[in-house]
Amino acid sequence: MPNADNPAPSRRGKKGMTLYFDPPVHRVLKQLALDENTSINALLIKSVDLMLAKYGKKPVTIG
Repeated sequence: MPNADNPAPSRRGKKGMTLYFDPPVHRVLKQLALDENTSINALLIKSVDLMLAKYGKKPVTIG
């Protein structure tokens, strides 16, 4: 069973981050994720990709 010393394979070698959003922002993100048939996490990764591209950096890839 995954734990802090033995993370799930999809999390190995990755760093976690916690984000806090006001409830209205969370509702918009949740609805957008539903509309796009994806997760909030995937939406946020895509937004990071767009920001990195804006600054000429290599995009983040999803496993």
